[in-house]
Amino acid sequence: MFLGMGIYNPPFDGMEQAQAEMVESMFGDMGVTGKDAAKTPKVIIDEMFESPELRTLMYRLSVEFGVGIDTAGSAGMMLTALPWMIGCWRLAKGGTHTLAKAMTQACYAHGVDLIENTEVERIIVEDGRAVGVVARGTEFRATKCVVTNADPKQTLLQHVGEEHLPAQWVRRAKNFRFGPSHVLATPMYCLYEAPDYSSARWDPDINKTHYTVVGYDTPEECIRYIRDAYSGIIPEPAAGTWVNSLWDPSQAPPVGTRPPAGTSSPAPARCPRRSGPRSAPPTTTGSSSGGSSSRRT
Repeated sequence: MFLGMGIYNPPFDGMEQAQAEMVESMFGDMGVTGKDAAKTPKVIIDEMFESPELRTLMYRLSVEFGVGIDTAGSAGMMLTALPWMIGCWRLAKGGTHTLAKAMTQACYAHGVDLIENTEVERIIVEDGRAVGVVARGTEFRATKCVVTNADPKQTLLQHVGEEHLPAQWVRRAKNFRFGPSHVLATPMYCLYEAPDYSSARWDPDINKTHYTVVGYDTPEECIRYIRDAYSGIIPEPAAGTWVNSLWDPSQAPPVGTRPPAGTSSPAPARCPRRSGPRSAPPTTTGSSSGGSSSRRT
């Protein structure tokens, strides 16, 4: 119920007050009040968790799930969604494309027509309402509504057209930019064997976790990484990693079929690197997000 209320419903009047009441009803016995929902995720994490390891993990997971760590008013989202989402992670057997295929089959079962490899040229607007789309010269009329997952610039300026928009919307669309984001790239690595983390000498189960934070030794390092990335500064190497083949061997090729390979996306040329000594080159450890991963030795 809590997830559905916070994730799937469109915004409504009084939403902030409703979220504050929900936060207090869920965490009131821990001293959390509705006013805490207006805080930043970092502030509420620091207040609720004393362990530096837990703080580091929660910082990273906040931005992993799209909650800005320094965004005021986002503490409520962190409290009502993040703890439950962490415990509900699932792995799509065979790779994420199997989930897309299952969703496609479900659409077909409910009579949905899917037209693939067809670029939408424009959205048809009549009397101030979106009533359909034009794709490859063919009109497709909507029976209820038009839904798009294209970015705001493409949707408003290219598909709808400036002539159908108020000047304020045109200005906002032109000024829209992606980010800030802490994820600079999501490289995937093909390894001969699963990672063996140095920390596993104290707890072997670390090598079996679904999500592993590497490269941060302290909460301060994690926060610095996030804020550097938000600011357009290339952070020091660190990441959150997944090794899905630990649970689904079909996602890894047989040993010896090809050499290990890694891919990474270069950071934008405008991004400066923070001054100071640079860390040693990272050792690849599996799939990661937020830049290259490193294994401490």
